[in-house]
Amino acid sequence: MIDKDSQKAGTPRGIISLSQKDIRYDRSNRGRFRWSSSGSGKAWSALSYATVTCARNELLYIGKCLDSILSQTWKPTKTIVVLDQCTDGSECEVKNRPIDLVIRKSQSGSWDNSLSENLEIARKYVDSEFYAVVDADVVLPRDYFAVLFREMDGATIVSGEIITASQNPLGKLVRLWEQTYRLAPLGRFPRGCALLVSKRFIDEIGGFRDVPAWETYLLQEARSRGHKVAIISGTKAYHTRTLTLRGVIDRQIRSGKARRMQGWPLWRTILHSVLRLRPFVIWGYIRWRKSTS
Repeated sequence: MIDKDSQKAGTPRGIISLSQKDIRYDRSNRGRFRWSSSGSGKAWSALSYATVTCARNELLYIGKCLDSILSQTWKPTKTIVVLDQCTDGSECEVKNRPIDLVIRKSQSGSWDNSLSENLEIARKYVDSEFYAVVDADVVLPRDYFAVLFREMDGATIVSGEIITASQNPLGKLVRLWEQTYRLAPLGRFPRGCALLVSKRFIDEIGGFRDVPAWETYLLQEARSRGHKVAIISGTKAYHTRTLTLRGVIDRQIRSGKARRMQGWPLWRTILHSVLRLRPFVIWGYIRWRKSTS
């Protein structure tokens, strides 16, 4: 059900409330096609994008995130927010801003990985050429998307550099750790927290999948089909969440699980964990393997 009564400036233009019975998807990978991301022949200034921000109790961060999206010099054609069972006032922050579409989930869905599910829910409302995922705890400079479009050079998936802005001791340590990408044999890849992806590519691989690391899945699918993925060093996005040790460990475990689900060999996972100093990636990989054996 779409509520169109909210049309005043500073309030969302549409609200969709979803219940459990509304959330059903075909999980199959429907298409495997090749295409040229530059085949449209359009100049970068003619390309369009919609932003999707998913939130579950992000009151401390979502306001600044949305303000940075709404202040972009290259404006999105649509701004979408998925509120996943929020109970902390996040919805009030969203309602105070001119968001085009708010999707409110009041119950858990049918997928094991709710973020992937929320991105898939939003996909059918994105009708622009690019789908931009911006995490609720990320703040963007005003020209973030303008720089990405100007410098993407036909890439299918692109992001700027992601900077950890947490000022606690762990955040400072993570900023030093982030330099270990220089030791990774395959180098850096775009990060999912501020990512621009061709909508056509997402549609042709059948959308998002029920996996713990949706961006790793998209990157793997793009690279296996010969598409270009890129990090644009000319712009940065700032990850503002205050880091905790538990949060860092949980992300590493999810990464290991995702690698196992997507068929990465154990030796490559071990090499990644050693070179990038991420020991819990191996634990996540092995634990998921045991749970499915």
